[in-house]
Amino acid sequence: MSGPPHLDDDQRKHLDFIQAVIARMSGLSSTTKGWGVAVSTAAYGVSAAGSIPLFSILGLTAVGFLCYLDCRYLREERLFRCLYEDARHGRLEVYSMDRSAYLACCTWSSVLKSWSVVGFYTPLAIAGGGALAWSLVRLAEGQAVLGPIHRISFRFLRIAEPTDLSRSSDIAVRGGQMLGSLSPSHLGTK
Repeated sequence: MSGPPHLDDDQRKHLDFIQAVIARMSGLSSTTKGWGVAVSTAAYGVSAAGSIPLFSILGLTAVGFLCYLDCRYLREERLFRCLYEDARHGRLEVYSMDRSAYLACCTWSSVLKSWSVVGFYTPLAIAGGGALAWSLVRLAEGQAVLGPIHRISFRFLRIAEPTDLSRSSDIAVRGGQMLGSLSPSHLGTK
């Protein structure tokens, strides 16, 4: 029965270097996922609460970018794991960090199908689609809380801005509810 090949100090140090890169890629992937949750939750929440579809679109864009970034980190991690295996068996020049020989064994499609990508970013994208649909429905029903950001959203999406609700003199917004035009009798003055 043969065991693993005997490694000298240089080979062990080389394995330490590769392990450090793998740990760094894994940490960056976790950080990216944390940012994905924070950014998407904030964007989708603002979109759904204020019926501002632009924020859902921005949230979905951020989720797409962070998904791409996470896929890059995962792919690099997998490439360095292959490099580690060859270095562990002594099939690699000491201190070589060239992972180009392993590009064929770790394709982008395999990374995109990974449970850590699909299982994480798909629910975020579904939530973003739901927030977008919710904000568009509320907007169509006239339950939107209009303000300067909303006007930007109307222009961005090329939606006809409702003229009867867009004048700030006709609306007072308190606690997310729209109130009609306030007359002096409502304010306690004559």
